[in-house]
Amino acid sequence: MKEVMAAKVHDIWCSWMQSVLNRSAEMSDGSVVIPKGLAERWRRQAVTPYNCLTEQEQASDKAIAENILDLLKIK
Repeated sequence: MKEVMAAKVHDIWCSWMQSVLNRSAEMSDGSVVIPKGLAERWRRQAVTPYNCLTEQEQASDKAIAENILDLLKIK
């Protein structure tokens, strides 16, 4: 079960990183610049307790939680 869970966590991380990279600008040297608005939003979210997030932000976290809960139903 640990391997299955680790694979799911990796999939979730991959999805997040693809989202970050797709919204960012790739420089000629291969570095990536996150747009200011996204960086500000993610900094705010990083220090905001879950219960203080917007309904939309909470819905995003709930979707990930549902994904993990579905996985836990596997015997």
